[in-house]
Amino acid sequence: MKIRYLDHSGFALEQGGVLLVFDCWKFPEHGQGTLEEGFLSRQEVQKYEKAYVFVSHSHADHFNPKIFDWAGPNVTYLLDREIAAPQGVLTQKLACGQEFADETLRVVAHPSTDIGISFQVEAFGKTIFHAGDLNCWHWAGENTPAEEAEARQAFSQALEEIAPQMPRADIAFFPVDPRLGTLLDDGALEFLHRIPSGLFIPMHFGRQFDAPRRFAQKMQGKVQVWAPRFAGDVLEISC
Repeated sequence: MKIRYLDHSGFALEQGGVLLVFDCWKFPEHGQGTLEEGFLSRQEVQKYEKAYVFVSHSHADHFNPKIFDWAGPNVTYLLDREIAAPQGVLTQKLACGQEFADETLRVVAHPSTDIGISFQVEAFGKTIFHAGDLNCWHWAGENTPAEEAEARQAFSQALEEIAPQMPRADIAFFPVDPRLGTLLDDGALEFLHRIPSGLFIPMHFGRQFDAPRRFAQKMQGKVQVWAPRFAGDVLEISC
């Protein structure tokens, strides 16, 4: 399997003629850009026998309507129910708790602590989790004690809903957001405690690549972490 970092929370996974794309929002201002730069094009998506495009919610750093330019008979869009899609596009709208399955994969929509959903995907013989905006969103030095408690409770409750259906993830994409200051990895640590993961991939760090690098160092010997170094970076793993 090849995993490519597109930018922020965007990733593309490919294996055996199947492509999974999560929360792709970044498109070049001029021209097509290249795959090596982290840009997907219609031409690239159409190479695959099957492509599945996931959108967890409508925030501009997770969703760009230009993804619908990739539409074709080989492309299925799995969308948070609030996202509008053009007529004629193959879509599956999902709310929290709903599922989709075909002969290639199974998808379960799980809760988020922001708008939208998170995704559990059973594909390639693996359990893959993409958090969307699920995280413990508390801000160092900014939250009141009541806000802090509310954020922690909301996140813990979401994990309690997810864990019985997904006690372990083979690959987990989860926020490690440096805007949270010293609390940037609180959510990631609690997630890994509640839902052990074979490979953990930080996301939602913008262009601050030092954040995933430092998290990988912190977790060395505890869990395998891939810290993307640039948009377009690739990790290849055996299945």
